[in-house]
Amino acid sequence: MSVINKQPIVITDLPNNDKRLTVMWYCGLKRNNLAPSEPTVVVCFKHFSSLITKLEFHEVGITHIGQLRIGTVWKNQQLIEENNYEEHLFEVDGNDNGWQIANTWSSVSKDDNTWLIPNLTYGLGDKENCASAKVVKFSVAGNPNGLIIPCMEVFSRMYGRSQHLKKTLINYPLEQAMEKLIYKDVQPQIPNTWLLTVTRDCLNDDAVYLAHLKHDPITYARTNRIWHSLQKSYTDSDRKLAFPVIPPCFSGKLQLKVKGLWLDKKKTRFLGLQILGCSDPLGPDIYLDRENTNLSEIKKKEGGTAYLYKRTRFLTDEIKLTSRDEPGRNQETIQIFNEPIEIIGDPREINRVIRSEKETGEIRILRNETDISHYSGGDEYGSKLHIQSASLETPQKIVPTMFINIWNSLRKMAADGKIMSAYSIDAAGNIIGSDEMPGLISLPTQGIPDKVKLSKEIINWLYMGPYSDVPRKLLIAHLRTTNGNCYLLEIERRIGRASEETDSFKGLVVRSDHNRDFINQLDQLLIKIVKSKGVFDKCINGHSGFATFNHVSDEDGGMERAISNGLKKVGLK
Repeated sequence: MSVINKQPIVITDLPNNDKRLTVMWYCGLKRNNLAPSEPTVVVCFKHFSSLITKLEFHEVGITHIGQLRIGTVWKNQQLIEENNYEEHLFEVDGNDNGWQIANTWSSVSKDDNTWLIPNLTYGLGDKENCASAKVVKFSVAGNPNGLIIPCMEVFSRMYGRSQHLKKTLINYPLEQAMEKLIYKDVQPQIPNTWLLTVTRDCLNDDAVYLAHLKHDPITYARTNRIWHSLQKSYTDSDRKLAFPVIPPCFSGKLQLKVKGLWLDKKKTRFLGLQILGCSDPLGPDIYLDRENTNLSEIKKKEGGTAYLYKRTRFLTDEIKLTSRDEPGRNQETIQIFNEPIEIIGDPREINRVIRSEKETGEIRILRNETDISHYSGGDEYGSKLHIQSASLETPQKIVPTMFINIWNSLRKMAADGKIMSAYSIDAAGNIIGSDEMPGLISLPTQGIPDKVKLSKEIINWLYMGPYSDVPRKLLIAHLRTTNGNCYLLEIERRIGRASEETDSFKGLVVRSDHNRDFINQLDQLLIKIVKSKGVFDKCINGHSGFATFNHVSDEDGGMERAISNGLKKVGLK
């Protein structure tokens, strides 16, 4: 569980008491008569009462499910902890023969009456709410039930990054939804690329999904299926509870990093309760423009007038989210972050469009003295200025290809006998990560002297984006070789989708037998890394057994050659 918002999030749709509620499942959708632009999701919770496990159900706004991740535990309307589950990386096929939609309550196959999700393994024993909720079954290594993920989790994590986008897809037929999400292009189309202009409420990170929605007939057809299945389900349900069919939005090979549990002893079916990361789909380069772009060669002087209510104070001490009211019009929107999603491997190539000229409008600021009581992800409507507009977003945390290359190279070197073993560790020396993906630790935000802490350059370097409280990650791998053991350190690179600039750092190797107290001194080294903005050469000060190494191109031997060079520098090769 990571906290990336500066204020605690309060979900006011939940009971405000000391009962511990664990999110178990996403059930059906309901229309919201109190705030029509914010449909609600029936969420299944588990709690213990007199040593008996009970299920209960609460309706929350569709824009809130990025906060209410399956496995999180809530009390007094706030997140208090998260259950531990296994993490695994799967390669799946998004083509039509690589997945199926099924009910939560269904059998493994026509010939096998075993429950797809056994109640004794993962208890969802409520027929009324859970039975008809949909799941996506991905085929893994020829097993059609290899990976099972709730449809609403696929929707929340893979259909763009803004909850605004998802809310719009649920509320409108697809053609109307696209008019609210995709703006008419101003610049001419570039051959062999996909041009996309998004509306002002969309995020730049929505670009990959929206580009496919506009240009890829498969994504269009699958997205259209959501609306039609939703309307049919509303019609067929006496309770007006809808269970939409939500397919994978992309075709082709995909990598999915998930958190969950095995459903059988032979480990043939994995229940993915949370999607932690995914790879971008292949396709043409995307050229991204915005309705409200600020990128142009020449600015026009004339323009229209906009009105914006600006708060006299930025935020309340806590963020109370409601789905029972909608924010007033023309308000300054605040950002609320969901758990970041990892982009595995190379991110899709996205280029920002520089317009030849741009219209600039005057913005008139109206001060608003009204105290904020709640925040809402619904559409702005009316004059309720005590309800402030909120943009709920899922930040992207790119797992650079370099990190994956390092891990794959280490595994290959171990298989080839060039090293004996490699595993990733945390700052205390505990093994983290998995065979498929290394574990990473965060660089420290505490313990840095005040004078240094005030440096704007260092603060900007430490965090992964201007609106993010997520610090950079560090890989620490412990390597065993026939000549001795060592630690390998690599810093997370910042790769901005709206920028062509990419960080570049050296790697660091530390020979363990020359530095037996390395783990105990690691905290101080991490602070030095932050103060030097990742320049390892400034951190090692001629220490024995420490050596930096450069990364080399694939043509010159790639990551394996770079690691070997580092090992050679400390006498381990």
